[in-house]
Amino acid sequence: MRRSCSSASSWAADDAGDAILSLLLPLLLWASFFALWCIRDWIASRAPAAQKAEALIREWLSPAQLREYEKKKKFEVTGSAGGHYLIAPGYIHDLATGEHICFVPENWSVLPAADVMLARKIALENDEVGALKVAYRLPY
Repeated sequence: MRRSCSSASSWAADDAGDAILSLLLPLLLWASFFALWCIRDWIASRAPAAQKAEALIREWLSPAQLREYEKKKKFEVTGSAGGHYLIAPGYIHDLATGEHICFVPENWSVLPAADVMLARKIALENDEVGALKVAYRLPY
């Protein structure tokens, strides 16, 4: 190994760094493998919930909404007060104002996207005014 400096102290520092790296590298590799294994198991455990959510949303969508959902994974909804919205996996788009609206059910972060979309559809179709009272409006 070629050294950039000829002093003995820099050689000792380089050797110490190499020793630390040789000890840490197997540990880092093992930790990375373990993390990937856990993520794989977590994703696999969520697959049945996502499949059930897909089946459920398909039961609740009208034929026109279902066609749109199957093509683009989003669909239009008419609210109980007459508003028109586009519901997509990550947002709701108010078609009248162009704004994005955000409201989610409790524990939304652990729910499959189809369940969150269905909750939004049911809320807008049955209590549009109430849903909009708790919603955030984003002007983009």
